[in-house]
Amino acid sequence: MLICLFLIVLCQTVIGLYLTRDIFAPWIIGSSLWVAILLLFEIVPNNYYPVNDHFIPSLLLWTTGFFISSIWSYTRTRDASPAEQKAVPNEQIVRLYYFFSFAIAPIIVGVTVYIAVTEDPENVFRYLRIMNTGMDENIEAPDFGPAMNIVSVAYVSMFFALVYSKSKALIASLLVLNFLLAFITMSKTSFLCILFASLYVLYIKKKVTVKHIAFCLVGFALFSIVLNGLRASSSGDGSESEGDNIFAMYLLSSTVAYDHFTEPCSSHEPGARTFRLAYALQSALGADVEVADVILPWVEVPGPTNTYTVMYPFYQDFGLCGVLVFSIVYGLFFGYLYRKSSSGGKTATILYAVFVTFLVLAFIGEFIFTNLSQSIQYVIIALLPFLIQRRLVLWGK
Repeated sequence: MLICLFLIVLCQTVIGLYLTRDIFAPWIIGSSLWVAILLLFEIVPNNYYPVNDHFIPSLLLWTTGFFISSIWSYTRTRDASPAEQKAVPNEQIVRLYYFFSFAIAPIIVGVTVYIAVTEDPENVFRYLRIMNTGMDENIEAPDFGPAMNIVSVAYVSMFFALVYSKSKALIASLLVLNFLLAFITMSKTSFLCILFASLYVLYIKKKVTVKHIAFCLVGFALFSIVLNGLRASSSGDGSESEGDNIFAMYLLSSTVAYDHFTEPCSSHEPGARTFRLAYALQSALGADVEVADVILPWVEVPGPTNTYTVMYPFYQDFGLCGVLVFSIVYGLFFGYLYRKSSSGGKTATILYAVFVTFLVLAFIGEFIFTNLSQSIQYVIIALLPFLIQRRLVLWGK
């Protein structure tokens, strides 16, 4: 059955490439990603459980729904208007973004590293990772309160600089700052978000080619091995040092976890994972509701993992119908942004850069609805300078 699924998704990829050769088109990313994952199941040695029951029908619905809806949304959306192509953000707001990023983010990095060095100097890298993942309930990341929102500001600011700034020093500084914020999480996904999204903006601006992108992604793969080795050598127990299994661990384990440790319509509340933010708000207002954890439970597949692919919250909440419906929602959203961005819309370019990496990470987990509060932050931070500038222009008239 996996072979049949592979052929179907491969056909989607070929059709997508026929429609457009742009590697950043959502339907190409959405299909080619799963072509790679399914192919790796056959060529990468692993001892994981076989994949059959839940994953195959789910992925068929997900890729098909996303493929059709993203193309439909793209074809039904108009190109960016001249005003969208020439949109300029409010300079004062963007400068405030830069100021707060450089003023607060280094403090977050410094304090976090200091705690790790102080608490466990022999296992600094592993300690940083545990603070981020919650693997040990006795180790928690420092609570910076509202100041942690500056992480989102710094991330979006990087794209404003890439799109509008001519200062290479500013762009380099924001890139370094974001990499430092990723470093204190010791998370490869954080590094990939910065790298892939930045490459997209540079690709749109014709600063890099497909060849450059390929070299960067190969470099990221090598960097991932090094990062994994740092965490393993820091731990001293070799728990993460299985170099021959690292690709299977990070590329395949989520799929196996989804297949063996999910049950349709089994959430403790209707839509508990998909609409987690709504339950969190109700709980904050005093309602007696259980809020789903962002960090999912660790399971053995037989190796340990706590990621379950992009389909997990929708399947857990609503079954196969949920997988199909939200694949369409995803497709409509990304198809619209891609059309506006690829036709020169500046606001859409920033928003697409913010969210496009989540398509690449679909084999790991769902990031938009599960972390909806952060997704909303991204949108507000990205739109605010444009909205204020537009209002000022209207007032000026």
